[in-house]
Amino acid sequence: MSGRERWRDWIPRPQGRPLRQVTRFPQRPGLWDLAASPEVVPHWAAILRGNLRYSLERAAADGKESTPAAQRRVEAILMGLFDDLERGVATATLRTIHEVTLVREAVLRAHALHDPYRAIKAREAERLLPQAAERLARAWVWGGQAADSEPLAELLAGLLAGNLFDLGSALTQEAFRSGCMDHESAAERYRRDARRFLAQLEPSALARLCAQPRALEQPPEGRVLLFADNAGADYLLGLLPAALFWARRWEVVVVLNALPVASDIAFAESGPLFEALARTPGSPLPQAIDAGRLRCVPSGTGSPGIDLRYVGAALDRAAEGCAWLLLDGQGRGIETNWPTRFRCPALRCAVVKDRLVAHAIGAAAPEPVLRWDEAWPGWDAEAHAGKGEA
Repeated sequence: MSGRERWRDWIPRPQGRPLRQVTRFPQRPGLWDLAASPEVVPHWAAILRGNLRYSLERAAADGKESTPAAQRRVEAILMGLFDDLERGVATATLRTIHEVTLVREAVLRAHALHDPYRAIKAREAERLLPQAAERLARAWVWGGQAADSEPLAELLAGLLAGNLFDLGSALTQEAFRSGCMDHESAAERYRRDARRFLAQLEPSALARLCAQPRALEQPPEGRVLLFADNAGADYLLGLLPAALFWARRWEVVVVLNALPVASDIAFAESGPLFEALARTPGSPLPQAIDAGRLRCVPSGTGSPGIDLRYVGAALDRAAEGCAWLLLDGQGRGIETNWPTRFRCPALRCAVVKDRLVAHAIGAAAPEPVLRWDEAWPGWDAEAHAGKGEA
């Protein structure tokens, strides 16, 4: 095998089981079949090269991830892969961007580049913890009040704003370098979009999203799954406050990557963050956790998107009887699962940061996406045949 094609040695074997809540899987977890749409490949190859350079830059600055020799080997393997994508060699094997990222992550981890963004995520978390504690307390109070769509609009705007804090985006990388990322001003930009979305929802859908509080000593009305996206502001100022709001009514299960990838929040990172936030005087987190209203599970995956044909057992068990779910972010909600349908209602919440992704779904970039899909009954037996574990 030529040196250029060494990436083939790193194609991971799918592991896991199909998520029980899915009634229709896409043929592939992606917006394009790269073999059938070669015109999109140069765009993505350029993004992948830029992301790799940024990851190696972060690893070198951290000084604790891998060695210079290992980093050079990673660069050689992956740049060869990206070259082969553009030559049309790799697209016969790797048909989606998601499959390309699985190879990338396998190469990085095998060369001890487990979490190149670790230092910047830790620094952002420390900076944001005081602000996050205030937002969690406020969301808990809102959730305990009579159902009202205005606090929910505020929380959805916070989720959308958090989506901008994605270090897989070249614009975000540059903003971090220049120090000009501000969650509050971004949330202000999206409040009108959130209000308009809620005003257009059917009453039955709005009733699910607006927390009708239940006393903590009572059983929750049901269970909801929230698929988290980025670390930092997206998780601490966006998703967790929304989770506390909904925990007044539901058992909320936050789904996190089992393994670190780029700037996404990982399961192992959530525990220390919960502990730090729970130590804040008056924190609602201990109440929510002790009442069984809030917990986290690993997805069983480790990529910027998620192929719901292959998830971990813990996530699949948590999905049983799910009342509704949230797919947060462009990677999970749009790029890998835009046509996916579920046996429960699903909310997609993302800011589209890429022009080709926007074009593929009939949107503009950057544009917020809030989409509510009602349940799709039935079970796609053909899609499940031979997939994952028995």
